[in-house]
Amino acid sequence: MKTIAILTTGGTIAMKQQGDAGVLPALSARELTQALPGDIANWTFEDICNLPSPHLTKHHLQTLRARVVDLVFLQGAAGVVITHGTDTMEETAFYLDMTVKPKVPIVLTGAMRSASEAGYDGLANLTAAVRLAACDEATGLGALIVMNDEIHLARWATKSHTAAVNAFSSPDHDPIGRIVDKQVMFFACPPHRPVLPAGDLAEDVPILPAGLDSSPTLLQHLAANGTRGVVIEGTGAGHVPPAWLEPIRQAIAQGMTVVISSRSRGPLYDKYGYTGAYRDLAAAGCLFSDGIDSTKCRIKLMTILGQAGDAESIRRWWETV
Repeated sequence: MKTIAILTTGGTIAMKQQGDAGVLPALSARELTQALPGDIANWTFEDICNLPSPHLTKHHLQTLRARVVDLVFLQGAAGVVITHGTDTMEETAFYLDMTVKPKVPIVLTGAMRSASEAGYDGLANLTAAVRLAACDEATGLGALIVMNDEIHLARWATKSHTAAVNAFSSPDHDPIGRIVDKQVMFFACPPHRPVLPAGDLAEDVPILPAGLDSSPTLLQHLAANGTRGVVIEGTGAGHVPPAWLEPIRQAIAQGMTVVISSRSRGPLYDKYGYTGAYRDLAAAGCLFSDGIDSTKCRIKLMTILGQAGDAESIRRWWETV
């Protein structure tokens, strides 16, 4: 049987009710894995950390990536499973998807119910993740998320409900596969994009919502204080109020990278001729989301800014990865 490396980072999957204090981290990697069925694969396990996922930092992401690379490329693991809190799982998955060559499956999973609740979904999700990581057909797809027996590409997966067991979805794309009993079934196997070279993650990249009659004052403040990049979450197909256009031009002239995403799902496109629409933003030098949401745009820009300094390299990597 294959050997799968299981790395734990915390999250609800590793939590229990702690009296009146609420649900808190409790289970170690050993405790999480002790009930796994032994007919799927051999496995190793280790604790990376035991934290709620909103407590993770870029340093945790870099530590996790380094460990994955070591396990896959130096120690020969046939696959890696990462248990993770669901709140920021999509960000970690996307970061690994962009920065680790897809030599073996990398699968993230978690739970929506703690180990103290009836219907705890942690063991079922972990079992599905190990099964997926041991599947030959999962190789080459990049990082994957499996929750509630559904398989999602890291690029498209998002937590779309705060409490439901089927909290994860891939809007406009759907899951690429499903675990049915002991079988891994794929519906689609899209090609994986190139990966970024290893490097640092830039300091925080803010997300600025540009809604009806909103002010660009915060953008101007960030540009004046040397912030290297921002993601502006526009309306519709990536539109901003007219008052934002000149501050965007000035921010880019001062060396800031400005990425335009949308609070709506779907592509950004050049159709409208009014001030603040796509063609104005393109002429100003903005970069655009290719369908990923603002959260993933932020992680992508932090990753690129961590290893590219000039505007041409930043644009090239943005349009490639």
